[in-house]
Amino acid sequence: MTRTLRARAAAMLGATTLVAASLLGGVSAMAADEPLQLDKGHIDLFNLHLKDDGNAGLNLKEDVTGQHVPHEPGDFVLFVKADSLAHNLPAQGIPQSVPSDAAYFLPVTQDHNLVWPGWDSLQLQPKYGAKLKAEINVKSVDGPGEISIWSSSALGGVTPLMKDGDYTFPGTIQQDMAAHVHANWAFSKPGTYKLVVQATVTSEDGKLTSTTEEETY
Repeated sequence: MTRTLRARAAAMLGATTLVAASLLGGVSAMAADEPLQLDKGHIDLFNLHLKDDGNAGLNLKEDVTGQHVPHEPGDFVLFVKADSLAHNLPAQGIPQSVPSDAAYFLPVTQDHNLVWPGWDSLQLQPKYGAKLKAEINVKSVDGPGEISIWSSSALGGVTPLMKDGDYTFPGTIQQDMAAHVHANWAFSKPGTYKLVVQATVTSEDGKLTSTTEEETY
């Protein structure tokens, strides 16, 4: 299956062909060979979990069709609606690289009218411990514009979530402990985006490590 990250009249995250059907209640019912499509709700886009063989795996988990429902990354599409265009972008506290007048913006706090993507490594704790180190490497982005992520401080400042203080993918999200994290997301242009992602987890003492397979979102 072709795995892609798409945007409709705004930016979208996900896979497969462009969908013209409207989305009702946040879920679009497609043909059997089409991926699930959501335009609102909580999604752990990069979900690190333990596979049956004890190694780390990378998938997607959502709380829209049920609770903690897992999916393969290429079987899922997230739509960032056109009404996310700049209207709720904070006046301050955004990276200089983000076009404040033209970005499609998903806030770090949940807007129930939009998708709310984040990432999660809590499921790895039974083997790698609560103080595990996780790196989620977005190795490439194929799309019409740039995808940026960041966190906001209480005083309106900007905090990077990637190594080397980066805000824009490609780049590596770094976690110093098992955690469930959300971020501000910005898409500089509407269109179809495809992300190639791979993650590595290491126990605090360095004795256990595992690298996931590459996944395409």
